Amino acid sequence: MPDINRAPEVILDMTWDYKVDIWKHRGGDQIWDLFEHSHLFRARTPDGQLDDSYHLAEMKAILGDPPPEFLASEKKSPVLG
Repeated sequence: MPDINRAPEVILDMTWDYKVDIWKHRGGDQIWDLFEHSHLFRARTPDGQLDDSYHLAEMKAILGDPPPEFLASEKKSPVLG
């Protein structure tokens, strides 16, 4: 799955299943790309390095806080909390 299309479960090294496919297909992101000529998420630092913290922060800024039960047992979750 391309870096910018990774599901939060993938970024956080969580157990995941077929439900992450919606991120692979990018849902509304494809529409965003068409009208804005850019990606909804960059997932990169200002110097162009792939960074999970940046990616998760972008998701949080656009989609809001994740449900607490989603993050309850995840070691990387303080990034989002």
